[in-house]
Amino acid sequence: MVTANFSKVNVPLRELLFAAPKKAAILLGWQADGYFLLSALWITLLLPLLLALPGMILYRLRFMKVSTVVEPEEPEQVSVKRSLFAGLSDLLLPTIPLLLASHLILALVKLNAKLGYLPLVLSDLSGVKSYLAVHLMKTLPQPGVLVSIDLLKWLVIVLLVIGYLLAIWAVKKVASGRDGKKFYFWGTLINISLLAGLYLDTVIRWLFLR
Repeated sequence: MVTANFSKVNVPLRELLFAAPKKAAILLGWQADGYFLLSALWITLLLPLLLALPGMILYRLRFMKVSTVVEPEEPEQVSVKRSLFAGLSDLLLPTIPLLLASHLILALVKLNAKLGYLPLVLSDLSGVKSYLAVHLMKTLPQPGVLVSIDLLKWLVIVLLVIGYLLAIWAVKKVASGRDGKKFYFWGTLINISLLAGLYLDTVIRWLFLR
């Protein structure tokens, strides 16, 4: 959902993310309601699995075994079958710091743009008089941002970098007590870096290339 929210201000990313449900709705002949249903299922279920797939494939490599010649007297070992997405929650757990940083970035940008309206809200709870005074009659100046975009964009970059570094730290902490920690570390790092790359591209297009 965070990725979908970020994509609202990144048109190329938005078109890419929503291409699948859009084409599916056209093929099925569904109207807008059907498209919204497919988009909700895509964003909440299928897209997260797709983003986690590269890291999951690398993580699953640790379960691959090379067949060897076994002496006849030795009992045959029973191999445990594992599904492709076994351990998916373990891989996604360290992404929480990055997701929290993304939530914080969205909240920071919105608060910076909207918090200036707080005095008007407190003085006019219905908002009718404030709207008329600001947008129609022009008797009140329109509230501006609290922090300039030139400063805000670097604060956002810092928050994103901190979230990424905390996610890497979480990966190291979780991987230290696991079997096959090398596969777990690199698999999770791929997932985190993929998300961080999407968010960084959106932040640059959103705040730097205005």
